[in-house]
Amino acid sequence: MELSTGRDELGAQRAHERVENLVGSADQEMLEMAAELLRAGLTGLAIWWHEHPHVPREQIVRTAVNVLWTGFDRARRAEAQ
Repeated sequence: MELSTGRDELGAQRAHERVENLVGSADQEMLEMAAELLRAGLTGLAIWWHEHPHVPREQIVRTAVNVLWTGFDRARRAEAQ
């Protein structure tokens, strides 16, 4: 195994664990859905920002973190019930 491949696999495993922790579930489909929401949402925000370049990067990051964190927190609480 090449070093870069091992690093890529380790990075993927860590990302999987982080998403699992955020979602509160180890269910593979739930994890895939959450990852897709992250990917699509952040891609959409990047496109929006490209069309609104006057918005400071810090505001974009703050908004993304606030929205995603709140959403994942609510999903975890709902999963726990």
